[in-house]
Amino acid sequence: MRNNKNTLFYNNKNYTNIIIDTSSLLKRQFENFMESFIPSLRDSGIKITIPQTVMHEIHKFCTENTPRGFAAKRTVENINALHRAGFIRFEGNPRSTEKADAFIVGRVINARSQGEKLLIITQDYQLAQDILKTNSMNSTWAPANNVNRINEFGVLENFDLSRNVANKPKYSNLSHVLKRFGL
Repeated sequence: MRNNKNTLFYNNKNYTNIIIDTSSLLKRQFENFMESFIPSLRDSGIKITIPQTVMHEIHKFCTENTPRGFAAKRTVENINALHRAGFIRFEGNPRSTEKADAFIVGRVINARSQGEKLLIITQDYQLAQDILKTNSMNSTWAPANNVNRINEFGVLENFDLSRNVANKPKYSNLSHVLKRFGL
């Protein structure tokens, strides 16, 4: 790990910004990921960027009485704590009606024109595919952006497009317990 402020050195690559998507924030292993990743964030001075459009999606899910709704509520609590601790920043217009994925792809394209090197964290195969396609854009040259996912152990791994897993996100195992108590 290098101590370059405003650059995160991770997996032998330097990043100037990290953007995380709804699907990774809702993942059960997000807490494990953050626990292991906080030292890297602290050393680099980089904050994880959460688009306001992603926050809008998560708040919408909070109204559901489903495992995804319970995960969204827990995620909002985690995000608030991480924001207070200085590890997260928000980007974009909080009143935007733009879809989160569209915002992220637009942000990636804009970053290429600025020469920024991004690490995108998502569990979404189609979003990862779209982002990786921007690396071959001929209209601008910029460092390639990486797309990682949080694996079942809470560790970042490269997004492998060759294995299009149609797994539904695993939010929580508590739904059967909550049903037993009539909740």
